[in-house]
Amino acid sequence: MDKSTNKGKKSERIREVLEPGSYYIEVSVPGNNKTNYQLSLSSEKIDNVVYPPKKEEIYKAGTWVAFENRVGLQIPKGWVGGVTSNYDETLILASSKKYPDVYVEVDTGSSYLTGSMGELANNWSQPFELNGATFQPQGKAKIKGNQITNTYVAKGSELEEKFYLVATVGPNYEVATVLVGGTENKLKDYKDIANNVVNNLDFPEPTDWESYLSDRWLFFYFNSDLLEIDLNFNGVIDPWEEHEDLEISTGIFLNGDRSFSYHYDSYNEIIGTTQFILSGIWDITNKNELALYYEDGSVTVEPIFGPDLDNEVLYSDDVYSVHNIN
Repeated sequence: MDKSTNKGKKSERIREVLEPGSYYIEVSVPGNNKTNYQLSLSSEKIDNVVYPPKKEEIYKAGTWVAFENRVGLQIPKGWVGGVTSNYDETLILASSKKYPDVYVEVDTGSSYLTGSMGELANNWSQPFELNGATFQPQGKAKIKGNQITNTYVAKGSELEEKFYLVATVGPNYEVATVLVGGTENKLKDYKDIANNVVNNLDFPEPTDWESYLSDRWLFFYFNSDLLEIDLNFNGVIDPWEEHEDLEISTGIFLNGDRSFSYHYDSYNEIIGTTQFILSGIWDITNKNELALYYEDGSVTVEPIFGPDLDNEVLYSDDVYSVHNIN
């Protein structure tokens, strides 16, 4: 589930949404040391968690909606929410009473912060298009703590509306953006609404990467289709050009003892599938980097941004037999 990471007497709070079952908490110290660690536990039954949110379904106030980057949102009181596109990382909120004409969008589509806060603020200082309107920033975006804010004027074919945006970056660089606006142009109301929505967001606790990565299968698929041009220019596909059409699948299983098994599949229609199985040890070199040390002495290092690697390797809590490799 999670474990304490604070040293000394510094207190901390670990909050997780758990599947039904029995859980055991252990307080332990290394060696023969003693501790007077004070532990308190509490739980709250959650019956209405939605993952992923589905298109054209409406979720009432109090419903917890979970997104792919592990950010959760409890629909605020007085509001309902739903997904209006095929992308389940964007949720639209609506109120039928106090704010009937206000547009509220919660977006986790950017998933994780892959640069600096300054770069993200620079992005929100540029114009952007949404729903057929051009959003013009009213100045540079401001950074305060883990949040970035800015105001915009949205100009469409008929309306000119004001909007307020607040982007929040979580402990593991998760990003959730709240955009609020409407025709009434009551910017103070929009800020209050946005802050209320942000207060209903739930971010996962800082991840202990060594525990999180242990006993997990990482999978990456790459397709390189270079079969675009007939090199003979004779109107007939040269069969040897199939050698250019590669499908590469890789998988890494990281074990709790710091060992790993690296599986590599390369396929083309001429020579079929070639399989490689390598092994070695793995380690977290810095806070956000995963290093693989191979038996031949080579090392590869990849950055970690949340529960996926920057090179699109995906983690899975369950380990499956992939590509029939034993």
